Amino acid sequence: MEKIKSLNSYQKGILIFMIAMTLFFSVIYPTTISKVGFEYNDTILVQREENGNTIYAGKIRGEESCFIVSADNIIEFHYGEKVYGPYTEKKIQPQFQRITICQVL
Repeated sequence: MEKIKSLNSYQKGILIFMIAMTLFFSVIYPTTISKVGFEYNDTILVQREENGNTIYAGKIRGEESCFIVSADNIIEFHYGEKVYGPYTEKKIQPQFQRITICQVL
């Protein structure tokens, strides 16, 4: 306690600032990492469920935008006032290449 009393006002100010900054970031960090989303064009789209549809919403280049994926895999993209789609999701089967491994004796 004596060491703290011997500090000048600048040093006490820095110490208080560091404590305040630690408290601030200890509150902000959990709220920041609790948001789950997907990266798209340098922004995060947050997922939610609504009327059986999965909606990925966020702002892209300052415009409100969202991808709406219905239960039957039809996708619509809303960007500002424009609507793009509907598109259908197509499952692509991965192509595997057969590799022969030889054992050398």
